[in-house]
Amino acid sequence: MPPLIRSAKKVFIANTGADAPSWIFFRYTEMPNEPYQSLYAAMSAWGHFTLVDDPLQADLVAEIHFHADGQYASLGLSLIDAKTHFTVWTLMQPVDSAFRKATWRKNYLAGINGLIEQLKQITSA
Repeated sequence: MPPLIRSAKKVFIANTGADAPSWIFFRYTEMPNEPYQSLYAAMSAWGHFTLVDDPLQADLVAEIHFHADGQYASLGLSLIDAKTHFTVWTLMQPVDSAFRKATWRKNYLAGINGLIEQLKQITSA
């Protein structure tokens, strides 16, 4: 595990957003600021990192993205060294599909929580 991941104190969350089909679906399900909003809320609640609003103040940049191709959906979180701009680690979390808005939201938030659990595992000593 890269030492930066364990030693980082300040994190900037960058939103690379979602691909076009996903963005349309997020609007339809009344979640237009995803995946950024849910990741920010989950990381704030966890409290492990100080979240900063300027990447120049960060040790690590957490870049969130979402992709769906009609058959499969996934969340990705790239951890980037704020000084060198190199990706040091990437986490992926599948998101189960659903027909109902409420079920989709539940599955999607379970995906966000899965990313946070993975992040907790790699930042623990």
